[in-house]
Amino acid sequence: MDITNFDDTLALEIPSGQAARRLCQLLAGDWAVWIEPEPAVAVVHCQLNSEPIDLAVLMRVIENWVEKESLCAIRYWLDGRDYVLQSGDFAWSSLVAA
Repeated sequence: MDITNFDDTLALEIPSGQAARRLCQLLAGDWAVWIEPEPAVAVVHCQLNSEPIDLAVLMRVIENWVEKESLCAIRYWLDGRDYVLQSGDFAWSSLVAA
């Protein structure tokens, strides 16, 4: 993924398109968001404003969402660097076919 064109966005690697759509629905009221499909994952982009509090609030919302979704951790890119956000535990049972 080429993230160099997105200096004023936060890019989040989400493991499924369905989860990415749920995250976009959550964030859409307060931030401009869009999904960039990748072969194995979906990347959610979130437009940032210039206030540092905006990023802090956004990251807290995403952290709570990661825990609620039982993802345990997601990778994200900000200012040309990649990071891992960890929250909660992974739901291994979600991988087992019903």
